[in-house]
Amino acid sequence: EKSTLKILWHDKFFWITGFAIMIAPILHALYISQDMIQLQLNTEYPGRRLTTCGDIPLYVHLTDLICPLLPFKDIQEFPGNCGMATFYSMAPLGFITACLAKLQSKIFDKMNCFLIAVILFFAIFQTIEFPNWLAKITFIGNVTGLRLKTAIDLAQLILLFRSFKFITDFISPLKRLTIAVIISLVSAFAIYYYLPEDFSIETAIFIILFSISAIIIFLSPLNKIRAAILALMMFIIGITVNPVSSGVDVVYKMPVGQKISEIVQSEISAGQKNSLWLVVDDIGFNDFPIMFGAPTINSVNIYPALDRWKKIDPDGKNFKIYNRYAHIRINLQNEPTKFIFTGDDNFGLDLNTNDLKIFEIKYILARREDLENFSTANTNIKKIFSDSPTFIYEVEYIN
Repeated sequence: EKSTLKILWHDKFFWITGFAIMIAPILHALYISQDMIQLQLNTEYPGRRLTTCGDIPLYVHLTDLICPLLPFKDIQEFPGNCGMATFYSMAPLGFITACLAKLQSKIFDKMNCFLIAVILFFAIFQTIEFPNWLAKITFIGNVTGLRLKTAIDLAQLILLFRSFKFITDFISPLKRLTIAVIISLVSAFAIYYYLPEDFSIETAIFIILFSISAIIIFLSPLNKIRAAILALMMFIIGITVNPVSSGVDVVYKMPVGQKISEIVQSEISAGQKNSLWLVVDDIGFNDFPIMFGAPTINSVNIYPALDRWKKIDPDGKNFKIYNRYAHIRINLQNEPTKFIFTGDDNFGLDLNTNDLKIFEIKYILARREDLENFSTANTNIKKIFSDSPTFIYEVEYIN
């Protein structure tokens, strides 16, 4: 390996050219995004976030097998479908093959040792709360514990594939079956323990059979067949992911989506600036209007809209609440407007109906049909579309 690098190093021109081609787009992106990066760094979240973790149990690393089921499940409990998505690493198979490789080859491999050290360090951080100073000097405090699992699973996959380089005699069929059964049963139990509401007999059977098959095939000495079958398994998993399997028509053919698109297109045809939208109550629906080109003030705010929120908070009393990457739940009511801190990456706003004018809101999307009751002498809310349980309202300002 070292000798190969020495030979390649003589060809300095290609090394430098390749490195430049790789690094140039990164530097360009950093340059044009420096204002946004600075803005993000100065937010309460994630800019000033310091994670010390310690709240992720070790058995979570045995739940990768839920991934093939995610396209067919709607996991309501934390962390939901997105939080559970990761690499299918067949953990802890990487550690097992690394140990077998060491016993068979008697070779001390520095890279394998490094990977194991990284995996263990990350896992310890997830399991045991670090003091603030250690989280800062290791920079690991910038990452949430659950997101770190993706890095751990990638490292486990690299360890798994690399360990095969040092295995001189393939594992016997009995050992392959034993390893597969143990990992499968333990993984099924871990998923049941972590996500009891999304577990069933059918889930357990699928997980166990899928895991046993994948591990036995992976440990098989038939390289070409093994690669083909594993590729087919991963392909099947991949094509079931939305929107690959379902497409986006399921969204664009929804009557409410077509109505939003109609409103947006009519304003564009009339040469008008697109009106601002608001989604009330249902935080999971906040990004729906922007799919049709309708600017929505409480779609996910990747960067804090400081100028907007300062309109109702001129003295900055609530600056720490809205100065963050945020999912924003807005409720209409007739009491004075107030901000509510609801979590690291979200906040709430109880908005007085008369303050809609401050934001220049023209349309409201809601999953409730009583918003007309919030009309006032100065602000009239009128229902213009109904497709229960979804409704669109138009806001008219008087004087």
